[in-house]
Amino acid sequence: CDTPQDLVVGGYEVFSDKGVVGRREAPEENDPANIKYKFCFGYKTPIYLNSCLISRDLLMQVGPFDESLRRAQDQDYVLRMIKNTRNIGYISSYVYRHRKHRDKYIERIKYRGKNLIYRPQMLKKHTGIFEGALSIVVSSLFDIAKMIYEIRGEYYSRNILSS
Repeated sequence: CDTPQDLVVGGYEVFSDKGVVGRREAPEENDPANIKYKFCFGYKTPIYLNSCLISRDLLMQVGPFDESLRRAQDQDYVLRMIKNTRNIGYISSYVYRHRKHRDKYIERIKYRGKNLIYRPQMLKKHTGIFEGALSIVVSSLFDIAKMIYEIRGEYYSRNILSS
């Protein structure tokens, strides 16, 4: 590709003390509107900030993290990058490993509970009234489903890599 990329995204792995418990490929999506849609209405986060290589120009356009958000600052940042990028590139390999620390029941409940409270703040910034309300309901349902999944210990009781 002759055009310089503003943003290059790779895949990532999720692991715990029990080994790799999940993998995400980089989404080969070039339409910022579709990526935003996946952030607002998808079960999985399409782009993880730590798996991104960001041009200096894009960093200057996006600016610093929004410290007024108590959670989801990374997702907010990715959505702002997507809104300002001209060219997105993808790397087919895993470029980041994310450690899942929540082995205790109460830690998993607290983490997902905080998402239920604070993610709507971030979503409101990036959506209109109708789309925002709908995305908050959808993301809340997904967070509840993820909470149940983690409480049941599904990350550790079966091999999710084959699904």
